Amino acid sequence: LSNLSQNINSVKKRGEYLKGQEKIEEKEETINGITIKIDKDENGVKLFFPSIPSPEIRSKLKSNGFHWSPSNKAWQRMTSDWAITLAKDIAKEK
Repeated sequence: LSNLSQNINSVKKRGEYLKGQEKIEEKEETINGITIKIDKDENGVKLFFPSIPSPEIRSKLKSNGFHWSPSNKAWQRMTSDWAITLAKDIAKEK
């Protein structure tokens, strides 16, 4: 019983997070030759580059939580409004 209220709050926060995720639409757009795909099935934001990104761009991707997925051949991270904004900003910088 000592953790009951903490568990209730945790479940409420998780519910709010999931409601926010439902609002994000699955879509694909290209900026400066970089394709940004929001994949709801895999809960990820994916960036597809036409060639290997420069070391500066790779460093920026890594520092913002993106990682290379060999199976998807894309840089990706979990979906969130912030992840989408970061992906667009990185694509615009190239």
